[in-house]
Amino acid sequence: MTPEELIKEIKQLPLDRQREVLDVILREVREKTQPPKDRTSIVSSLQGIAKTDNSPSNTQPEEFRDGHLSISQRLYGILKFEGGPPTDDEVKDMIADYLLEKYS
Repeated sequence: MTPEELIKEIKQLPLDRQREVLDVILREVREKTQPPKDRTSIVSSLQGIAKTDNSPSNTQPEEFRDGHLSISQRLYGILKFEGGPPTDDEVKDMIADYLLEKYS
């Protein structure tokens, strides 16, 4: 089939089928013309997201030193309690009060 015949066939298709053909052609051209993407491991992608208690705070990965903060660093201090966080007993009491109110 010559390119002219192919174009003639495409023009005879309904508009939605023409768009499907266009999408396929664009996808194929993009795949062939774009440089291959470097694959990174999951571990390197997730590095720096979580901060452990035993790691010193000044040893951040290089990508987080330029003003980019990890999730744990961005969320630090989001909850502020009056008089400090509740104790375990206070939390148990709050849960018991909630359940009593819910089921009574």
